[in-house]
Amino acid sequence: MLGVHYQEKSRIAEPAVSSYLERLSPLSTRSVSKLLDVAASALNGTTTTWKEFDWAALRSGDIARLAKILSERYSVSTINSILTAVRGVFREACRQKLVPAEDYFAAMEIAGPYVSRKKMSAELKPEDFKALIEGGPRRGPVDCRDEAMLALLYGFDFNSSVLVGLDLADLNLEEGVIRVHHGNQAGVYVIGPITGRVRQWLDERGDWPGPLFCRSNKPPEESRLSPQVVHDVLAARARLANLKGASVSAVRRLSRRMRLKYKLEGWTDRDEKGRIRCLPELELI
Repeated sequence: MLGVHYQEKSRIAEPAVSSYLERLSPLSTRSVSKLLDVAASALNGTTTTWKEFDWAALRSGDIARLAKILSERYSVSTINSILTAVRGVFREACRQKLVPAEDYFAAMEIAGPYVSRKKMSAELKPEDFKALIEGGPRRGPVDCRDEAMLALLYGFDFNSSVLVGLDLADLNLEEGVIRVHHGNQAGVYVIGPITGRVRQWLDERGDWPGPLFCRSNKPPEESRLSPQVVHDVLAARARLANLKGASVSAVRRLSRRMRLKYKLEGWTDRDEKGRIRCLPELELI
């Protein structure tokens, strides 16, 4: 037992828990609250909700004990989810000086059970992406489309759904921007160094309304690509370039790494209007 952690008449929500839950989405709040209920019950040895638990009295030794208790009852993934939730509360408690900093750092050293994972492919390098986007000899309009699409994928870390969801109306070449309206990537993006590739595709595509990236053998209303096409394009170009591990997710990871690298070197990834800028290295590709 954890001393007097369970207070039968008191249902006080610790500030640390409230602060932690406020950072989450409504759906995550519900699931994390249930995980914290499980943790509180395991530590108290009786059914307890997170609101009834004295989180400020939690110490690193309790985290280790919790991990041992959970290991006898739950799967590896569930245990790690519960421990992650508890660490989040511990972090907030430390910030609010409700627990000693040394206890917080000691708790962070307590690892959950190991989950074996498949070995990840080697990370792509900028020169690998150059080989992908060049993709062999130019064969026609589809290559212009694919190269513009891949340039946006890498330049902005767009996911495949965002790419195929773009319409011609979202592109403004006079301003040099493209607008994304949906999802967590909604915003205005400055295409800058990839303007030439986009313009080459538009010369092939024409100016009819509809999806920006389309099938060349379908009428406008039926021409929108599926997200799978982006993955297929990467796979085909990877074979031509003899690259292993080239995928949409691998290109996006490379994009994020390079964006961080440039920012650490002093590059600003937003312009004076707050619009997101394209990776500068694409001027060389």
